[in-house]
Amino acid sequence: MTCTSVPRTDAIGRERGMEPPSEVLLAWVRRQLGTEVLVERGLRQGASPWLLRRNDAADPVVLKITASDTPHAVQTEVAALAVAAAHGLPAPRLIAYDGTGTAAGSPALLESLVRGASRVPRFASTRRLRAAGAGLAALHAVALRPSAWLPLRTRPISASDFADDRRRTAMSSTPLLDTAADLIRTTPPPSGATVFVHGDMWHGNLLWHEERISGIVDWDMAGVGSAGIDVGAMRLDAALMYGVEAAQPVLEGWLEIRSTAGATPPTSSDIAYWDLLAAVNTPTDLARFVDAFRDQGRPDLHADVLNGRRDALLRLAMEQAPRR
Repeated sequence: MTCTSVPRTDAIGRERGMEPPSEVLLAWVRRQLGTEVLVERGLRQGASPWLLRRNDAADPVVLKITASDTPHAVQTEVAALAVAAAHGLPAPRLIAYDGTGTAAGSPALLESLVRGASRVPRFASTRRLRAAGAGLAALHAVALRPSAWLPLRTRPISASDFADDRRRTAMSSTPLLDTAADLIRTTPPPSGATVFVHGDMWHGNLLWHEERISGIVDWDMAGVGSAGIDVGAMRLDAALMYGVEAAQPVLEGWLEIRSTAGATPPTSSDIAYWDLLAAVNTPTDLARFVDAFRDQGRPDLHADVLNGRRDALLRLAMEQAPRR
């Protein structure tokens, strides 16, 4: 079975690719592949990305469609996949793209199919959680400088800034989220080299074969920044899926690979900052994630469970965060 990720917020997953690919788009696909194709199914809640079968018996391909007002997402993914290919990272390989939609009718790209399952198990082994952290370390071994399509990222899920939205608007909040956001605003981020970051690291963007990562998908939030952007996001997601104690094996798997490469280990306050940064950039009520998690095989994750686990990670991080 092959799955890709599902959107978790309005800002991430706009109403794009909900309709089947148009004939104009499929004609563009046929020109790129030199063969007829059959739309088999949508891989994300029945919508884009679309799995396409080829008439020439070659491997299936994946068609991703992006809203016309966010063509930069295609360009970022193209740039990220180029970096991934150059460094042998487990990711789709780019086949073709139209960043403006001029030829395809909408911004779109064709990728190779990565085989694996993104379904999130009800219970995760320590081995699996450590493997998730180790998978991040492979990305972070790639030192990069910011560029036009891989810009500097300062938080996970760059398309959303929930902390700023709560501060500037009448959006509901909680004292805990407000205190954590204030701490992030007044604390300098940890120093360190800028590296290749995925930018939207969660279990739904990891494909697995048994206990091994077979691929990492959805690179439209990728860029350059602190490794902690991905580490904090993955620790938060582990906490949401399995409880706050699940964050530690993710860190251990990442640290093991990074220490082998001679990287300086982060301090406890660095880790706390990363956790705060990820947790603060979530909706006040994580009910908005419930459908996405259900689609990934976790109908047990109700809003009260998710909110409680997010807040538990926040409290632990605030106990270890540096005070200015």
